[in-house]
Amino acid sequence: MKVIHISTLERWPPGAIALNRLHDGLISLGIHSEIYAQNKVSTDMGIMSLPLTKATFAHKLKSIEENNLKRRIKKVNTDLGRIRFSTSTTPNYFYQTLNESDADVVHLHWVNNGCLSIHDIGMINKPIAWTLHGAWPFTGGCEITWDCQEYKEACENCPMIRSTDRPNLGHAIHNHKTRCWKNSDITAIAPSKWMADQAKKSSLFKNREIAIIPNGLNTATFRPIAKKDARAILGLGDNEHLILFGSENIAHRHKGLSLLIGALENDILEGIGKKIRLMTFGADSGIKHITHYPQSDFGIVWDEHFMPILYSAADVFVAPYLVDSFGQTLSESLSCGTPVVAFGTGGPLDIVDHQRNGYLAKPYCEEDLARGIRWVLESKFWPQLSTNARKKAMGCFDVKIVAEKHARLYKNMIAGKIA
Repeated sequence: MKVIHISTLERWPPGAIALNRLHDGLISLGIHSEIYAQNKVSTDMGIMSLPLTKATFAHKLKSIEENNLKRRIKKVNTDLGRIRFSTSTTPNYFYQTLNESDADVVHLHWVNNGCLSIHDIGMINKPIAWTLHGAWPFTGGCEITWDCQEYKEACENCPMIRSTDRPNLGHAIHNHKTRCWKNSDITAIAPSKWMADQAKKSSLFKNREIAIIPNGLNTATFRPIAKKDARAILGLGDNEHLILFGSENIAHRHKGLSLLIGALENDILEGIGKKIRLMTFGADSGIKHITHYPQSDFGIVWDEHFMPILYSAADVFVAPYLVDSFGQTLSESLSCGTPVVAFGTGGPLDIVDHQRNGYLAKPYCEEDLARGIRWVLESKFWPQLSTNARKKAMGCFDVKIVAEKHARLYKNMIAGKIA
């Protein structure tokens, strides 16, 4: 079996990280797996660049297109902080290479920003698996739906692009997808039940096969390290409660930074005993708005062997994410034996078992988020929470298990049947 993966980015953000882990897992099963990335950064021979001339040309056109789009949106919408919108109408014709290849399955990941256009995807004549790292495949252009329900009705009244144009841009893109993909053999892969439910309700994917397979990770790499040793490596002592928070970029609105700040400043966390220290990682992770507690910022961490040190040093990982299709940082934390506090919505519902390996707070309630943090920090059952966390990760998210699920799905797709 041969699988070709397509991704705009090779190593970053989380969708690309999940792809690389799956790629390694498939290879370990003896499956011929290749990655084509528009922005290749490594020297890995198993990862190829999309044709530079076409990709570069498409990217230039895409930049012009996106800039024009942003100017247009700005005229009709003042809430630009919420919108992540991609048109993906500029082709690079890489589907020709895919169609001529000996691949049995083409697996799409995040393919915006000039990687593959809507038309390109529709021209692929092989079975297509498509991991829903975001909502773009089934919307009129938005990568995050927030509380919008228009994707259920062909995005006819897009609240993000408040325009009098008929059809509006979102609806036009939605219709373009419908026309281009009507004969495409696409099987969606949702990393969580919540994302699968979103896709099933959409007018674009409601009649397509949708498999639920979580993102995987190497549990041998993401493993518990003795807390005392982890803290010693980081230069931190044992006389503090360590709260960890991070993502690829915590400045993104959907990562919930403002709610975390509100929770940390809540009176619920006063008089907790040990002093609290906040640890952060990721782009823009230096939080200057919190004055209550000392902070240790580790910036962008590329080394996966360093991440387990951060997770293991912490007493709790807090993920106040507003919207997340899965939540790889949550599964990574559990794999390192560190309980997680998150809101009880979206992808975290499949990862955190309430008061067994962490705490699921009432969605978007700062007070309950603070309550969850305190519950974990003061729990006399913390060692059991840690054990449960590790067991959940090994049983559900280990990359070997995840790769085997993908392999079974590929075989069914090739055979023309989905189990």
